[in-house]
Amino acid sequence: MVKFLVIAAGGCIILLLGITIFLLAMNWSEKTYTPVVTSILVAVVTAFITVGLTIKEETINAQFMTYIVMDEEGHVPLIALPKNTNTNHVKIMQRVSQLAGLSNPTIQGVRTVNLPTNTDETFSFCQELLQYKMVQDIRDLQGGGWTTAQTWEGGRPVIEGSVQTPKKPPQLIKIPGQEILKALSANRFSNGDGQKFYWEHLTFALPDKTRLFLRHVPSSPQSGVEKRIVLFSKPYFYTIEITIEPIGAGSSVPRAFDIAPDQAHRYRTYQFVITMDAKFEKWTAGNWQTDGLKAWVKWLFSAIESKLVD
Repeated sequence: MVKFLVIAAGGCIILLLGITIFLLAMNWSEKTYTPVVTSILVAVVTAFITVGLTIKEETINAQFMTYIVMDEEGHVPLIALPKNTNTNHVKIMQRVSQLAGLSNPTIQGVRTVNLPTNTDETFSFCQELLQYKMVQDIRDLQGGGWTTAQTWEGGRPVIEGSVQTPKKPPQLIKIPGQEILKALSANRFSNGDGQKFYWEHLTFALPDKTRLFLRHVPSSPQSGVEKRIVLFSKPYFYTIEITIEPIGAGSSVPRAFDIAPDQAHRYRTYQFVITMDAKFEKWTAGNWQTDGLKAWVKWLFSAIESKLVD
């Protein structure tokens, strides 16, 4: 029914436009010049006001906390199994092992990242590591697929897994991993042989014309604490900023991990707040792509939180 009405309205407009042009051509004179120009101007102003009043800028926001447990003696992320009683232990295992692997980039077997030696360096180390992991997580979420892991319960092996179905935004394209790697080059954890191999053999699915940027805001009296930002931008449509900020560190270890009491003193938990902000431009609020892009952003924010929260 809607399609029929659109076609009928379009036909009427074309018919009226044709008749109007015919009448103007047959009766053109200085007398018709002024009313014609006035009518066109009124029509343009009316259309501008009508559309301008119905479109508006919109934002989507979300926030959550996450953490990295560091081995203070080895100055590396914790490598430990979560307790079998934790229902999220497979997800925790995957996150812990990924953080540990990403924190040790090498070129021809030589480590390329200096280990932190004090609290400030550790916070910066963890923030940058989370920034890089965030990009990989988004790529994996967009790529879909499945994960599986083997754990132990009651002395017996148990297989657990999950399937990830991505949300497809309008005009989705696949960007070569080499292009993404260029945007990641400022992050020290992207510079190892393993990560270069990873990106050279994968693609990153994003809405057409979306670009990725990494930002670093050092701590200062004006800007506050140090910030690491993952930014996606589609000109005239949206800007997505995912900001990582430190909020504190403590000597306790989350209960999810199975750590011997005599080893607990080695570990410290560094906590971070993740703020996700998406701003949709006013000028394309009525575009046919916009509602689909908003739905995709809401899904993406929820999926990112699920990846990083136990």
